[in-house]
Amino acid sequence: DRIAIFEDILTHARPKLILEFGTRSGAGAVWLALQLRSLGIHGCCVITLEQDPVRLAVAQSLFETAGVTQDVVALVGPWRDCLPDVVEVLNGRHLDMLFLGAGDGCGQVEALVAATELGLVTPDCQIILDHALWPGAPRTIWHLHTNPRYCLRLFPISTAAIPCRETEDWIGICSVLHQDIGDSVADRAAEKLNRTLPGPLAPLAAEAVRTWR
Repeated sequence: DRIAIFEDILTHARPKLILEFGTRSGAGAVWLALQLRSLGIHGCCVITLEQDPVRLAVAQSLFETAGVTQDVVALVGPWRDCLPDVVEVLNGRHLDMLFLGAGDGCGQVEALVAATELGLVTPDCQIILDHALWPGAPRTIWHLHTNPRYCLRLFPISTAAIPCRETEDWIGICSVLHQDIGDSVADRAAEKLNRTLPGPLAPLAAEAVRTWR
């Protein structure tokens, strides 16, 4: 069950600072804020990015209705423009968890790389890839799997994408390793890993890009 997996992730990780790419209706950010509150995690903050100002206005209304405005920071604009603002919001702190949700038209690998370069993704941070079989996500899975700085686990789930019809999907949970551990893994695996997309994934990634355009 998808919700049960997310509840288990939050219970064990107990994150205080979460970054979410793609606010959409705001339901995800509200659920995260309420879950952290129920776990007794004080001083938590869910930072959510949305490029569509109309969507964000709807989400802001939901935040107020749910009473989580003090726990959610919503930023509007392309994620590339928002990431420097995230750095300011964190004010020297590091993320505990990063949510990448497939289906937002977001370049997931590019967003992850940019966040890492800004120092937002550090060791012990958890990266959650939701809807890991949706267009665009397999490329992200490959990036995480072949990078020795990450430890990726995939969990199969069933989702009701169409009423009364279940479809297969995955959730990816990825830990960022400490530098010395990552270096050790990299030394052993350097000659074995092929960082380019395998044959079947290359056309799939290209098709996903065309779809979002």
